[in-house]
Amino acid sequence: MANDELLANKPNKGNENTDINANTQSATHLVHKKNLEFAPDQKKVGIDISDPFAPMRNVIEKISPKNKTTRWIGIILFAVLVAFTFTKILNGEFSAMQKAISSALLFILSGEIARAWMGWEGTWGLILFKDRSTLSWIDRQAKRYEKIWVALADVGLVLGYGLFSYFLFAPERKKLTSLIPIYIFGILLLLLFSSVVAPMAFPVVAGMISGGDVHSASNYLRESVSDIGGFKANVAGKDYNFSYFGIFATLVLIIFGLAGSVVLSLVYYSLIILPALLGKIGAGIIALITGGKFNSDGLPPPGGAPIIPGINLPLVEGIIALASLLVVHEMSHGLLARIYNVRLDSAGIVFWGILPFGAFVEPDEKDMNNIKTHEINRILVAGSASNLIMAMITFALLTGVIAMTQDIRLEGYFVESGPLPQGAAIYSIGGEKYYGQNVSLSANTNVQIQTSAGTFDRVTDSNGKIGISMSYYDKSGLGFRYKFIPGFEWMGFVLNTLGLIFATSVLVGIVNLLPIPLFDGNKLMENGVGNKKIAMAIAVIACGAFIVNILPWIFR
Repeated sequence: MANDELLANKPNKGNENTDINANTQSATHLVHKKNLEFAPDQKKVGIDISDPFAPMRNVIEKISPKNKTTRWIGIILFAVLVAFTFTKILNGEFSAMQKAISSALLFILSGEIARAWMGWEGTWGLILFKDRSTLSWIDRQAKRYEKIWVALADVGLVLGYGLFSYFLFAPERKKLTSLIPIYIFGILLLLLFSSVVAPMAFPVVAGMISGGDVHSASNYLRESVSDIGGFKANVAGKDYNFSYFGIFATLVLIIFGLAGSVVLSLVYYSLIILPALLGKIGAGIIALITGGKFNSDGLPPPGGAPIIPGINLPLVEGIIALASLLVVHEMSHGLLARIYNVRLDSAGIVFWGILPFGAFVEPDEKDMNNIKTHEINRILVAGSASNLIMAMITFALLTGVIAMTQDIRLEGYFVESGPLPQGAAIYSIGGEKYYGQNVSLSANTNVQIQTSAGTFDRVTDSNGKIGISMSYYDKSGLGFRYKFIPGFEWMGFVLNTLGLIFATSVLVGIVNLLPIPLFDGNKLMENGVGNKKIAMAIAVIACGAFIVNILPWIFR
């Protein structure tokens, strides 16, 4: 079949709604279209729940001007209004969950209004900008580097599912001459990634993502498993402590990969969260009945939280990071799809409201249903595999840049908020050089504070407090927090962006491998297990544990 035919867009079939093919991709990934057909004598009554915004769009389409220039002026002014509203939400006195819900509603409604005004394609606030040149580029790269992309997918299967990946491999890969090398390389890379690369994502999360407490949850889990016990062993003349849970977790990692290891952690941590959570829910019901106050203090830190640019993620750096990982993720799906001659109907970039959201590829649904299972497995895992490889590359780049820029970074305690210039370094308080120690001050007295922005006199309150909030920055970049000398502040933006690309690539790459409905891992697990009932049971357990881990975040 000629390339022109393979790359051809399908003719427009009129009224179409975007649907998700759960058998081949996650809800946020490959986009498919499906016609809604009605019998001649059947009338469409009420609002179609798959597209509840259709009535609103119909009204906007009627009032949208025909003049293209006028439409563009209108959409620019509307984008400014949405950006202003988004800023007000971010700066408002709301909880993180309230900000997340308000922002999501804003982007969904603004995206649907923009679609109707300009005639763009999309769904639920997502706006799809299709580019035919992208299809040609994907096709060329797929054919030129076919062996590399296939090898990347197979390594991704080992990273994601360990020795269990045998049941996902192609028949030719199961031969000993091919199986042994891929297992040796893949398992070694898996151990390296899980022991060195992935743990470093948590300090980045703790340093730059606010409100998630993912690092706190990791420490909480580590402390809880330390009580399980272990044993000492002498190795090469040195005594080492071995944890029973650590040995079990390592075996799970090798046998079931990152997906199995994370599911184990989610299930174990959910058993810790659940009793405390049920207790708080009971206390909340009693408070509601008696008119008392509900207090969510005492809950374990959440095992996960949504990451949204501007809410708990730096806005610009967050958009760049999420867009980068989604572009890499989707292009990898497209490359493997073309290797197996699955036609791509379209590809392009995605906006959610006014925010750049990533990329998409739209494979032909019939072609996907006609290829072999192991080929589907490679297409599905390609996205996460590319994210994990991207995380390793970005991690190496990040650590290199941190090492090279140490001489232009500052060290010390810097003002975050309070009655002193923000960003000023604290040198001394009350004549005493400040190293971060506790300083005891008398109530209602004048205190002289020397900073990099000058010397200031401030009066303490009745508790002997000045009301200054400070943060410590280490010159080495410890904790992935940086403060640069004047003239090089822009390097902080570069390092933050690299750090977020690294951390989000780890998180998204692993989470997408989990056997949870709407994630790629769900179909991969079903294909590997070969039994739908067992696969469903695994999915229910993993999904339940995933939800329980997020619930403490909702109560905050």
